[in-house]
Formats: sequence, C-alpha cells, structure tokens
Amino acid sequence: MNKIPYWFLCFFVFSLPWQAHIIIPGLGTVSRLLGFMLVGIGVLYILFKKNLKEPPLFLIIGCAFVFWGLLSYIWSVNQGATIGRFIQNIQFLAMMWLIWEICDSKKDYRILMQLFVIGLFIPVYEMLSMFISDAFGYYRISAGEFGANRMGLYLSLGIPIAWYLYITQKQNIYNLINLIYIPLAIFCVVLTGSRMGLVATVIGMLIVPLTFFNLKTNSKIIVASFSIVCILISLMYYSEIAERLERNIERLSETHERIQASDYPGRNIIWQAGMLKIPERPFQGFGAGTSRFVLGKELHRDQRSAHNTYIAILLDVGIIGIVMMLSIVLIAIIPALSMSYIVRIFTLISIMIIFAVMIVYNLDIEKSLWFMISMYGGHAYIMLRDGHFSILKRN
Repeated sequence: MNKIPYWFLCFFVFSLPWQAHIIIPGLGTVSRLLGFMLVGIGVLYILFKKNLKEPPLFLIIGCAFVFWGLLSYIWSVNQGATIGRFIQNIQFLAMMWLIWEICDSKKDYRILMQLFVIGLFIPVYEMLSMFISDAFGYYRISAGEFGANRMGLYLSLGIPIAWYLYITQKQNIYNLINLIYIPLAIFCVVLTGSRMGLVATVIGMLIVPLTFFNLKTNSKIIVASFSIVCILISLMYYSEIAERLERNIERLSETHERIQASDYPGRNIIWQAGMLKIPERPFQGFGAGTSRFVLGKELHRDQRSAHNTYIAILLDVGIIGIVMMLSIVLIAIIPALSMSYIVRIFTLISIMIIFAVMIVYNLDIEKSLWFMISMYGGHAYIMLRDGHFSILKRN
C-alpha cells in the first residue's frame, strides 16, 4: 500500500461529514478541493505505479456512466451544466478508483469506515452544542452549511457502519466511540426534524436486532447495559427535551401518515412535472446535470431540484443512464451476498438506506453515495479474495 496516497484518502474520508464547515471562496467546500486533489494524485499514481489492479465490474460501469454523461453534451439543453456535472463525476470516479487501487486489505477499508464515523462526531458536537446553549433560530438544527435533510442522511449512514465495526473488531477505544455514536446520531436526527433522516435511521437501526445474537456474551451485556443507561437518561430529561423539540417531534410523527398517503408537499408537483418530461427523451435524457433547468422551465422557475434521484437521472441521462447507475450499486454488493451473515446484513441494510433516500433526495450528486458504493464493493471483493465467504456462517 502506498502510504502517502492512502493518508490523503483517509483525510478525504474523514472530512466528508464536516465538508460544509469550511467554505473556500470561489471553490466551495473543503472536500471539493480535496476532490480535485484526488484527481491529481490519481494521475501521479498511474504514472509511478507499474502494475495497477484489474478494476472490478462496478468500477468499469462507473467509467461508462461518466462517459455517457460526457457524451450527452452533444444533445444537452444546457451544455455548461453538463460539463460541470462531468467534472463532478470525474471526482467521484477518482475517489472510487483510488479507494479500490490503494486499499489492499480488509483493515484498510475498516480504517476508512472508522474515520467516516469519527468525522461524524464533528457535526454531532456542533448540533448538541447548539441545542444545549439554545443557540439556534430555526427549529430544525443542522451543522455547517448542510441542510437538515442532508445532515440526517449522513448521520443515518453512519449507524450501520458504527455497529458493524463494533461487532466485528476487538474491544478497544474505537468500539466505545462506535457504540456512543449510535444514540447520539439518533438524537441528532430528531434535532434535524428530517423525515427522510428518520426513515433512513429506522432502516439503519435494523442491523442491531438482526445481529445482536451474534455478539459474544460480554458484548451483549455491554450493549444491554449501555441501552438501559441511554433509556434512563432519556426518561430523566424527557419532559424538558420534548418541550424544546415539540415541533421536531410533531413533524417526525407525521412521517408514517405522509408515506401512507404519498403526501409530500411541493415534491409531488415536481415529480409529476418530471414524469411528464421523461417521455420526451426517454433513452438519452436532456443532458447530464440539466434536470434542475428542465424542471425549472416546466414549473416556470429558474431552477428546481428533482428531490428524487431516479427522476433526476432519467431526466439527465435517460433510461440508459439509470440502468448504469443501478447496475453500479447492485453489482458492487453482489460479492457481499456470499459473505458471512453479518457482512450480508450490514451491506443489505446500508443499500436499503441508499435506495430509500433516493426516492426523496438527489443522492447521485452526493460524495457519500459514491464513497459507500466503493466501501461496500471494495470491502466485499477483498474479503472474497481472502477467502472470507460462506453463506452458511453467521459471524
């Protein structure tokens, strides 16, 4: 493993959850700067390393997806937006490829996962500080420049990762960090008031009961005791917290009702507009990165987010593009299906979060999506290579 590129990759992953805390004038978030630097490191890595790994199928399809987006420049309704999306996709692809190329062992992937969880403590700390000090104006609390929904997404993605690391590594200080993260993340999701974050968190928490009995006896006792302490603390301060978070709790309590009624104020109109535009260019779309402009024109506005990954990709690069995108995700997780029970559950629940969030959020432009695909895919391929496969094993 080349240490310098790996250390840089580690810092990039660590910065993902708090990328919106540092804004560089004229460039954007710190992770965007790191993304450009990743591309440069990738080029240097190719020049100086003689033997490159054979890329996995999900990465090859990722290259095809990026190229298809570039090709859409020919018929794009906004060529500037298409070039912008191509540059963004190149950064995502560089990150995926570097993770695959640089990480040589299961330990390398675990370190990246752990750094992602540790990075999440920065926005968690900020949100808790704002809540304790009453230093927030709007009832939906977030951190940095992240919106509440985006913050809820990152917090929920960290839950299955933290639990997976907790149950699959030896007892150490990092296990304590991973265990503490879970209740803090749940509380911070409530602070965001994000219904999307709540659904993703509920899905993510499924990993706990599904794998609890795979824990050793002492770990079960620790988790049970820790859960009791968290419940007692919640009961002690319930009245005060419930009063201060009344609007958040009321908003989140409507989640089940809104899902059943398919009632998403504002978004239903956008989705209907998108579905009306898709048949105009079903196979090739209107050009990568143009969905905001297409929907904006349809709704008589300047720009409008699709608030749905599937619709956004269909508008951007058509059926061909959406098939590629879904193939990247599904092919990345296939090796995990032949792994041990815990790995299968971890991977499937994490992918369930991604597919669920895609319904109400433009996840295709989030670094977190491409990072997770790289993590699940690369981690599973490495374990398969090293012989960690048995569909019958439950640990």
